Amino acid sequence: MIYHYCSSEAFHAIITSGTLRLSSMTMSNDAAEGRWLTDLLLAMCRDEGLIESQIALVKEELDELPTMQDGLGICFSAIPDLLSQWRGYADDGFGLCLGFSESIVNEWLEQMPKVIDLVRIEYSKTKAESTLAPYVRKIMEYSKSGVFSRLQITPGASTESTLRNIEKLNAEFREFQLWLLELTDDMYKFKNPAFSEEHEWRLLAPFTSNENRKFEVRPTRSALKPFETVEFRSTHPAILNEVILGPKHTTPEDIIKTFVISQGYSKINVRRSAATYR
Repeated sequence: MIYHYCSSEAFHAIITSGTLRLSSMTMSNDAAEGRWLTDLLLAMCRDEGLIESQIALVKEELDELPTMQDGLGICFSAIPDLLSQWRGYADDGFGLCLGFSESIVNEWLEQMPKVIDLVRIEYSKTKAESTLAPYVRKIMEYSKSGVFSRLQITPGASTESTLRNIEKLNAEFREFQLWLLELTDDMYKFKNPAFSEEHEWRLLAPFTSNENRKFEVRPTRSALKPFETVEFRSTHPAILNEVILGPKHTTPEDIIKTFVISQGYSKINVRRSAATYR
C-alpha cells in the first residue's frame, strides 16, 4: 500500500473526479527539490580535483536542467497515519489519507498510453554516489579534453587551426550539455537523508514544455504551476483500498465510506487516525 495525504478539498476532488494531479516538481513548495543530487555531484567532482572555475561552469549547466526538462509528480508515503505527514501535507491534521494498492497502481500504469513511473525515493547517500559515479567520470573526461576551457580561447584568433579548435570545443560542449540532460531521469528520485522518515514514493512523468505539449496550470499567489491529470477510477475502481481520517477531521467514518462507494469505487476500509494530535 502507498498513502497520499491531502486536505479535505483535495480528497473530495480526487474521489469525485477519479483522477490524480501530477504537478511540476521544480515549482513545488520544496525549493531544494532535485538539487540535493546535483549538489552532491558537484561535491564529488570537487573531490576528484575539478577546479573551481570548471565547477562553476558545470553548476551553471546543472541549474539550467529544470528549465529544459521538468518532472511532473504526485507524492505518497509507505507509512499510514504518520504524524509528520498529517502536519505537513494534510492541512495540519484536518485532512485525510488515501491508501492505494501498489500492485493495482503498477497494473494501471502498465496500461497508460503515457510514460509514468511509480518510484520509491532513495535517501541513501551511498546509493546516490553510486548513481552519480558515471557522471563524475564523464565530467572529468570532458575536463581533461579541454571542453570546459573553450571560453578561454580568444574568439578573435585568426589562425585556421585555432578557429578549428574553437569550433571543435564548442561542438563538444554542446554535446556535454545534451548528455547532462540524462541526469534529469534521477534528479527527482533522490532526497536528502534528513527526510527519510517520510518513506516517500512518487508517480513521476517527464515534462518538457513546448507548444505541442498539452497541460494545465494552477494559479497560486506567485506563479502558474503546470500539471496534468491522470484518470484511474473507470478502469481500476479497486485501486483505492483505504481512507484514514486525520486526527482533526470530524466527518463520521460511515459517511466517508458511503460517499466513496457512491462515487464508483469498490469496497474500502475507513478508519480514524490513532494519532492524538489536536
